[in-house]
Amino acid sequence: MTRSTGLQWPSAGVDPITDDEAEFDSLRLPALVGRDKEVTEIRCLIDDPRVRLLTLTGPAGVGKSRLAQEALASGAHSGGEIIVDLAEAGTRAEAWHTVLAAAGCPAETGGGTAESALERLTDRVGDSRTVLLLDNCDRVTGLITHDLGRLLRGCPDLVVVAATRVLFNLQREYVVCVRPLRTRPDAGPYRPASSPAARLLLAGIDSSYRSSAANRLVLDEIARELDGVPLALELAAITVNRIGPVRTLQLIRSGAGLAPLPYVDVPARHRSLSEAVAWGMERLDEPIVDVLLHLSLCESAVDPDTVALMVDMAETFIGGTLTTLIGHSLLQRTVNDAGHPSYELIATVRDYCRRLLDADRARGDRIRRTHADRCCELAQRITRELDRPDQRAGALIVAEQRIDDFLATAGRLLELGQPGRAVELAALLEDIWVQFGYLPELEALLGQFANEPADRPGGAPDPALPAALELLGRWARRTGRSRRAAGLFTRAAEAHRRLGDAAAAGRATGLAAPEPATRHTLETYREALRNPLRGSHILDTLAAVEGCALVYRAAGPEFAEQAALLFGGVNHLRTVYALPLPEDIDGDAARVAHLIRPESARTLRDIAAAALSGPDITVQAHSPLDVLTDRQREIAFLVADGLTNRMIASQLGIAEWTVINHLRQVMAKLNCPSRLHVALVVKGEPETAEYSVVAPLT
Repeated sequence: MTRSTGLQWPSAGVDPITDDEAEFDSLRLPALVGRDKEVTEIRCLIDDPRVRLLTLTGPAGVGKSRLAQEALASGAHSGGEIIVDLAEAGTRAEAWHTVLAAAGCPAETGGGTAESALERLTDRVGDSRTVLLLDNCDRVTGLITHDLGRLLRGCPDLVVVAATRVLFNLQREYVVCVRPLRTRPDAGPYRPASSPAARLLLAGIDSSYRSSAANRLVLDEIARELDGVPLALELAAITVNRIGPVRTLQLIRSGAGLAPLPYVDVPARHRSLSEAVAWGMERLDEPIVDVLLHLSLCESAVDPDTVALMVDMAETFIGGTLTTLIGHSLLQRTVNDAGHPSYELIATVRDYCRRLLDADRARGDRIRRTHADRCCELAQRITRELDRPDQRAGALIVAEQRIDDFLATAGRLLELGQPGRAVELAALLEDIWVQFGYLPELEALLGQFANEPADRPGGAPDPALPAALELLGRWARRTGRSRRAAGLFTRAAEAHRRLGDAAAAGRATGLAAPEPATRHTLETYREALRNPLRGSHILDTLAAVEGCALVYRAAGPEFAEQAALLFGGVNHLRTVYALPLPEDIDGDAARVAHLIRPESARTLRDIAAAALSGPDITVQAHSPLDVLTDRQREIAFLVADGLTNRMIASQLGIAEWTVINHLRQVMAKLNCPSRLHVALVVKGEPETAEYSVVAPLT
């Protein structure tokens, strides 16, 4: 056994309390808030003659000792109560002599053995109805297990209540798992600060922070960040009294530690979360602690298969390791309705483990790198399965469960100096980011790297920089932000040039150029929607539907309803998938006209079906003269009739120089080098033609 987790550091967020501040911070929390049901249950179990050994277990800081003491306070027992704190006992003999002293028996000469102490305690209790509370017996649970069985057999009316994170594993042991306080209110309308966790926090803060509705909302956030752990809430209440709820929430989210409790009557191990968690981990083996550190990097609950993938340990040992961590109340195990288990750390344990990773740099880098490697392997597996119709549904379920881990892994790769792998991961999971609305987070993450590149020796940028800029540029272009895309591609070209890759620089420069005003028929967009390879991607599908909407808008007012419906559906889905809006949407009334109509709130499949089933359009053919203004078109026809500039000016009643300026614009727009070419273009136009309406794409 090794002691590998003894972290000790001052709070990074709040300075220790001084004597001048003691009066302000002296507000004490009530004994219990929101625990009436648990206290009643424990009291009933103590009074039940069938229960001889009652073990209260649960994570650090959850309030096991306070619950046990509260339950005992209201009971009456003929033989009385023996309450003993075994936190300082490290051996079997020390444990039983501590119990013997608490029972009022004088110490033996020379200290005595564990056997003699156990015999004297058995004689002391005898047949009387006695409750023995063994508090904080985590360190000696395994050492006194067999002795406890003998004591219970020798004292038929003895009830032992143990507050420990480690179970005795005796046959008649009755276990109550003490959970953190609920962070969600009971059923009914939501009221700020109405959950048990928030009420405990509210009871410990100064009155100036209680009445404001905004403050109560922040208190709810604090309670959720701390997972409802009472000790954490008590620490947070003291911090709120000093710096306010908003700054306290920021402090917690930053990972900085909260100041320890200032009360001199509280043991050191219960004054801070770090001490409380470390006290329960100090006897774990190094490999078991490594597994816990791996799990602390997971952003959500994991199933056994994911644990086997993430943890650098033989599969034959993983089950036993998880059982050990659960037995030490460091890991929570839940089972869903289908009977599948999952594992998760509560916030306080996860925070401590991440601090441990930061404190031991070599160990932290090793575990973070291994964890990132395994996450990338999982991402590659999911990507392969997404391309297989029979596995796609299952892959999407796993991707949704692990998407926060993938996002954290991309950020972790940047921190570890591996931006190239971060960009590869971002590109690999593009479908997943879009599917679950995470594209803005990825853009922000890669944008931060792209905007603050660290030049290497010689002034060359990081080789991953142009790839990151091009990926951001593609995302920007595919979501209708052409100006942003052009800027990103331009920066990518410059980065390629600085790296000496002229071919890549030329390619990026071509991407930066504005896309030609290409024109597509309605059937072209519909064909894209029918194509399972293109239409299955969300961005491609939305682009094709919006292309149909542009066609309908260009077709005239009789198709305005269909255009507005499609525009509304596209923009509703942009909101659903958290996609950025196109750069021109604020000035495009047609795109925003029907956003609040119920029929706009459609699924991706439904809005694609609406585009495919819309009316067909056939109108007058496109003319090259459509690019001209009404005045320029008028002048072009007069030029084609053979009139000079002066004659045109006289006929239209404008200055000759105005005619010349208009004609120059006509020649530029029609790409005509002379008046003769203008006349040929005008005379070559057919009077009527049939064709499918088209619209420009950006």
